[in-house]
Amino acid sequence: MSARRTYKAGSGLVEAYAIDRDLLSTLLNDDNLSRSIYDEIALHALINNYQTRLQLTHAQLQLVLSEIASFYKNESDLEVHLKATDRLFLLSGTLVCHSDNKETTINSIEFLSLTSSTMYKLNSSGIVYTWTRDDEMYSPDVKLSKLDVPVHHTESISVQPFYPNFLGDTVGQFISRHHSSLVTRPVSKSNLLQFIPTEIAVNVDNIEMF
Repeated sequence: MSARRTYKAGSGLVEAYAIDRDLLSTLLNDDNLSRSIYDEIALHALINNYQTRLQLTHAQLQLVLSEIASFYKNESDLEVHLKATDRLFLLSGTLVCHSDNKETTINSIEFLSLTSSTMYKLNSSGIVYTWTRDDEMYSPDVKLSKLDVPVHHTESISVQPFYPNFLGDTVGQFISRHHSSLVTRPVSKSNLLQFIPTEIAVNVDNIEMF
C-alpha cells in the first residue's frame, strides 16, 4: 500500500497487506511466477467488484482466468478485436477503445461485457484478460459442473455387534475378560470382525470392574 487508507466492512473481514516494492517488482518480472500472481489478484478484484455481473462461482472464475482467458501483459501497441458478448478485464494500466470512429481511454480497474464488436489497443502499462461468454457456459470442455459419483448397491451387508469387553465368536457367547492384561486373540478371518452399532446402549451400572 502506497498510502494510509481507511477500510470499512459490514459483517465481513478486511485484510490489508504491505509488500516490499522491490520484492513485488522482482516477482512480477519473473515469467514463471507473474501469471499466477496476476490471476490471484484478478480473481479477488472480480469477485469483490463484479461478481453479480459475472454469475460465476469462485472456482469457476478461477478456472476461466487461469486456464481459458487470453492474457496480455505489457503488450505495446497490440490491437485486440473482440465481438459482442465477449468479456474484457483491465487489471492494471490503460487501454484505448476504438468504436464508432472514436477513441476512448479506459483506466483500470475495469470489467467490460461487450454489446458490439470493438477494437482495443493495448500499451506497455496494461494487464488485460479477455474471454468469451461461451467460456463461462457449462460444457465438457469446461469442467465447471458438479462431479457425480455413482453409487452401486450390489450387496446386502449384515452388521453384528462387537463387544470389546467380551470374547466369543457370536453375540450369544459372552466370555468375560477377567484381567486387564488379557489380549484379544488375533482374528484369522476378517468376516469374524464385528462392530457394535451406535444405537445399542450400554448400561455402565451393570458392568463389573475387575
